Amino acid sequence: MTIKNEIKKPRGRPRGSSGSTIRAITVITNELARSLDILKTDHNTTLAELLAIEFQESPSRVLTAVSKYLPKEINVAVGASNPFLEAIQEINTNIIDVTPSEVKKD
Repeated sequence: MTIKNEIKKPRGRPRGSSGSTIRAITVITNELARSLDILKTDHNTTLAELLAIEFQESPSRVLTAVSKYLPKEINVAVGASNPFLEAIQEINTNIIDVTPSEVKKD
């Protein structure tokens, strides 16, 4: 019986390559938290208020910016007699019933 002394190749990420990335993410996260505190204390506002103002001015720009942090797909499992399902079905029916001539143009 022969024993082979083969050196196995290391698998995965090379040593030390992920440490700097983790440190960078930690620094950015901490600075973001500090900036939110500065908004509240020095400028007497919150991120929610700034987003609301920006959303009024340019909804598409805000949605584009935050879309990567929002879920892409939402699955809701509901029973047949669920009030949420009934409300959604009623809205769907009302949308289907509206014809283009009934839609008001501003």
